[in-house]
Amino acid sequence: MLTGENLELFLHFLPHFMRAILLLILFFIFYNRKVIIGAFKGVSGRTWLILFLIIILGFSLRFFWINHEQIVATDGEGWVELGLAISDYGAHGFCGFTSGNDCHSLSYPTYPPGYPTLLSVVFIFFEATEKTAFYFSAFMGTLMIFLSFLFSYLWIKKENVALLGAFVFGLIPPILKFSGGVSMEFFAVFFLFLTLISFKLFLEKKSKSLFLLFLSLLLYTSYIRPETAFLPFVFLVIFAFQKEFKDFFSKNKKFFIYSIGSLLLFIIPAMVMIYMGAQIWHDWSPTITDTINHFLDHLPNNLFFFVDASLNLLVFTLFAIIGVSVSFLKEKREFFIFAFLFLFYFGYYTAFEVGLFLDQFIRYTLILYVPLFFFFVQGITFFVERIKNKRSRVFCVFIFILLFVGNFVYTIPYILEEENFYNPAKDALYKAKEKIPEDAYMVAQERKFVRPIINRNFISIRNLTIQENYNQIKNKRLFLFNPDINLMGNSQQRAVLYKEYDFLLLKNIFRNNSKMEAGIYELVEKEQKQ
Repeated sequence: MLTGENLELFLHFLPHFMRAILLLILFFIFYNRKVIIGAFKGVSGRTWLILFLIIILGFSLRFFWINHEQIVATDGEGWVELGLAISDYGAHGFCGFTSGNDCHSLSYPTYPPGYPTLLSVVFIFFEATEKTAFYFSAFMGTLMIFLSFLFSYLWIKKENVALLGAFVFGLIPPILKFSGGVSMEFFAVFFLFLTLISFKLFLEKKSKSLFLLFLSLLLYTSYIRPETAFLPFVFLVIFAFQKEFKDFFSKNKKFFIYSIGSLLLFIIPAMVMIYMGAQIWHDWSPTITDTINHFLDHLPNNLFFFVDASLNLLVFTLFAIIGVSVSFLKEKREFFIFAFLFLFYFGYYTAFEVGLFLDQFIRYTLILYVPLFFFFVQGITFFVERIKNKRSRVFCVFIFILLFVGNFVYTIPYILEEENFYNPAKDALYKAKEKIPEDAYMVAQERKFVRPIINRNFISIRNLTIQENYNQIKNKRLFLFNPDINLMGNSQQRAVLYKEYDFLLLKNIFRNNSKMEAGIYELVEKEQKQ
């Protein structure tokens, strides 16, 4: 396990590594631009216009209707903080003591660097705050509607089906809800779409440059979530059953060996992170017995999730089931690819200790909607092809829209439900930040609770109780952000604070059963006050 200077070097290396992959992706997109554009030349102007209107609808819902809030408790703040950390001091890690852009106490984050690196790029151009991260998710959710059209058109080759697919995908309740939050899983969907689009283009054109674009996207996707690091191995299994790929391999053996070898080499940092995460979080490496028990306990609920009309669109699930049958009978290659992707991640998440598809853990379902979406458009295609009469088609479309709209209305309470317990505390910090001097130090258990809202120096409660650190800031004003008394470090650290400081309430939020109100306090040394 990496420690000390080796750990710091590794955490400073990761953002540069991820940005290099992003540049590689942009280079291969530009290099293959004619092939990519040419793949969609058959799409009519009318279709592009309707797609534009669908995207405008998706944009409006994401920017002006859904809640913009942290859906994933504390982890969401952590992902934003890592983006800010890369922006502030150039390292993919949590810092317990910062002065300006200097970090004096860097620690390992367990989260992969793919999403935080994207955020750090956004923070170059926009205000480096949590609200920017929310709007970035809404923007990427809108782009996802466009990608869903490109994806379905490439795999199905039917414009009307691709349009309907884009419309439906943009309104899938969990996808729509998480477009207003911060979630690594949400961005895994975006990059998996891009990866599968490039994979399809490669299968059609057999181009080396498209294969390198595919590998670049696959590599970046591997760094979005810990389990996406296994995607290259998933695709190696898929490759083994693809005739087109076998033909490509036989003609380009050296190229294939070098390119796949490079991919496997470049995912070593991801594997190192998984190993280190397993040393910190023991639920990352459960026993086989625990894994089986979790899977069996969660399976009934997780299967029912997809037919729960309060969380999902039943017409989507119904046509996806039809699409599974159609693909199995007619398109065995595609069936294998997308069924394997779905079963791999459904099984993986269901076997998690926290893999029950409820509340904030519904985020584990997001990546499953990509293979399900493929089966959905297959099901729609099968249905449309069997209705020859124009009047019958119009009637069926009317019934589909009626059922779809009715079901969507039923999911609105879930979509608009406020999830974040700490919203009142954050609102208070937003209102109080003008009263906090620029050179003051914010104090909290972790920087992720304050930096996404206010850009000030920071020291954690643990670091504040260390004499050497205290000596460096003893003449500075200290402000404690206390969203919950239980987040104020351990009992020993709290005892030190109570002994050494008086708590002057700057902004209160609500009173709980503890001896302090949750709120923002200025810490004043007791002898200084006297």
